[in-house]
Amino acid sequence: MLRITVIAALGWTAAAQAAEGTVELGAAIAGRWCSHCHVADGSGSDTAPPLSILARGRDDAWLRTFLSKPHGAMPDFSLTTQEIEDLIAYLRSLR
Repeated sequence: MLRITVIAALGWTAAAQAAEGTVELGAAIAGRWCSHCHVADGSGSDTAPPLSILARGRDDAWLRTFLSKPHGAMPDFSLTTQEIEDLIAYLRSLR
């Protein structure tokens, strides 16, 4: 029984770590998809608010919901859960 508990705990830890976003991957996604309309890392278009402005005052749950559903003029990129977590990590770094 202890062995199953340890294996289950290790599996949960690995899954939790995989779900955490990576700033570098999020920056790459922002450069590929977001910078067409938003300024990201000092480059991109200014047809929409800079990502640094959008990141301020918004918590991760709000960002997760916002990035998960198409809205307004933003196209539906159909981002994976991991891509959303990576973008959130990147946006968090801009705060």
